[in-house]
Amino acid sequence: MAHLFLLAGVWLSLVASIQLQATGNAQFSEDQVIVRLRPGSSSADIAALNGSSFGEMRLIVPSLNLYVVKLRNRTTVANAIRLLNETNGVLYAQPDHQMSLR
Repeated sequence: MAHLFLLAGVWLSLVASIQLQATGNAQFSEDQVIVRLRPGSSSADIAALNGSSFGEMRLIVPSLNLYVVKLRNRTTVANAIRLLNETNGVLYAQPDHQMSLR
């Protein structure tokens, strides 16, 4: 029984020590952004934009309707976020920050 408590304590301390944090000076990918669509929306809602500034959309968290959207034609992250946040069906767009376990 004592071993169980010891293992539980070690496990809890390990879990508590794992934290996600941005690496360096909040670096982010320059060729993709993260987009969350509004409930009931789909990737078809931003398909009209795909031809010019945006490429492949990949669903990464289905329960949150969260996508990674590739940028093309030298579209900057700032411009992509502005365009996407003005698009019907988009809840928010943000940079794809590089993360690491600490």
